[in-house]
Amino acid sequence: MVDYSFKKYIELCKAIADSDYEVLTMQEYFSNKNSKKFILLRHDIDHTIIPGLDMAKMENEMGIKSTYYIRSKKKILNPEIIKQIGDLGHEIGYHYETLDKAGGDYNLAIKIFEEELNALRKYCQIRTIAMHGNPLSKYNNRDLWQQYDFKKYGLSGEAYLSIDFNEVCYLSDSGRSWDEKYKIHDITTQTNAKVTITNTDELIDIIENNKLDKLYILTHPIIWTRNKPVWYKELVRLNIIKVGKIFIKCVRKC
Repeated sequence: MVDYSFKKYIELCKAIADSDYEVLTMQEYFSNKNSKKFILLRHDIDHTIIPGLDMAKMENEMGIKSTYYIRSKKKILNPEIIKQIGDLGHEIGYHYETLDKAGGDYNLAIKIFEEELNALRKYCQIRTIAMHGNPLSKYNNRDLWQQYDFKKYGLSGEAYLSIDFNEVCYLSDSGRSWDEKYKIHDITTQTNAKVTITNTDELIDIIENNKLDKLYILTHPIIWTRNKPVWYKELVRLNIIKVGKIFIKCVRKC
């Protein structure tokens, strides 16, 4: 079966549903960190919300709940679809990028954050946030919280800053790859819990054979396509991005 297809994601979800892992939303994790064996399941809605709705429906059918982080973009802010995802039992969170939008101006960035958070809360309850990482930007949006406190906004956690990555194994499909070398902003400081995988079958194997007790899985619904033409289109687009990310990393290290 082709990796990063919708069918492959169904296979991953089946492994999760058949396992004895407790599947948690980000809000549930931040509310109760005492679970000994769990999977944090998170999705970032970066470009279009339709694939997210498809994924949310499938997860619901399998008895799985997860967290969907929504960017403040016109193509994504569809109140009806956001409500549908929430009504399926999933958590909706805010995928913020305000330091990018403010060009590094912290005062402006926090104002944009407040405005976008309040606007999104008109559609649904927002209790957790996750920074969006633009590989072309020199700014890391989570740095905003070096000067401000997100808890003042009624938020219980940030998807990177509020996790102990020495205990939780973080795996991201950014760039249609589980390999950390293709990540720029969505990286962590994990050490003890760090593993390296090259495909989704290896992730499924970890789950089916209980190789790790605490997993944090990030996916981007737009990557897990249903038809071959779109799958190949995404392959070309993301391969170009991968090359760009490697180049950017090299330049920034120099």
